[in-house]
Amino acid sequence: MTKESSGCLRRGWRGPVFIIFLISLHVGYAHAADCAAAAGLVKKGVELADGSPEEAKHYRDAIELCSGLSEAHYNLGLNLAKANQVDEAIKEFDVAIKGRKEGDFLIGLANAYVQKKEFSRAREIYEDALKLEPSSTKATQGLALAYVSSEDFEKAEDVLRAAIQQNPDDAESYFSLGVVLDRLGRNKEAMVSYETAIEKGKKSPEVYAHLGGVVLKDGDVERAGTILQTVLASNPDNAVAHNNMGVLLELKGEKDNALREFRRAMDLDPNLESASKNFFRLSNT
Repeated sequence: MTKESSGCLRRGWRGPVFIIFLISLHVGYAHAADCAAAAGLVKKGVELADGSPEEAKHYRDAIELCSGLSEAHYNLGLNLAKANQVDEAIKEFDVAIKGRKEGDFLIGLANAYVQKKEFSRAREIYEDALKLEPSSTKATQGLALAYVSSEDFEKAEDVLRAAIQQNPDDAESYFSLGVVLDRLGRNKEAMVSYETAIEKGKKSPEVYAHLGGVVLKDGDVERAGTILQTVLASNPDNAVAHNNMGVLLELKGEKDNALREFRRAMDLDPNLESASKNFFRLSNT
């Protein structure tokens, strides 16, 4: 073989490899550009965050451009969950997690299983999220909710007390603990927990509505009335406050007004079991 032919052979060998390299480089740049555009679409969807088909379309278009973009799958999952398309949401969360295992993605998946009332599976996933992010309030709240939903209040209490021990200023955990203690019938402890949540910065109508309920159970009708009236004046669509006001009015002997409050609570939140139980119980007396 001559030196010249050897050189031709080397050039012939390297040429296709170089061309393939250039093509792959071009494809890589094109893919990066598509994924950058997809990220922009996800941002537009997140800005909407209204559970609408329009929001979902931004995520679907993003996935078409960049199928491996975990954020697009995650946010589409959230959108589908809001629309009660839970099985489809779970598929999207699974794809997001396959791309990148992240606390928020796991929490989204666990929340979807709570929607399906598959509480055991939800708990497993919340626990995985807490292994990744031990201080995650969202994962802690979700795990406690999963226990509450399966009526394992003692376990829920354990989870929340551990969270408070880890983060004594976590107002959300104090509020959730108050809900659990309330369900366990430990009114005074629940009252303290709600008041601590308020002291730590959670001053929402939701907290005051629950506080009014336990104050009423503790026998302070006047204070409970003041709390509940204040909540309803600023937040007339609070189902818990209407339900508790119904209990207060029933104690005062105002049956018709109490039934009206229970009915209002049921209309606002059909899943509020205490309101429907109170309504049908009082209707039959």
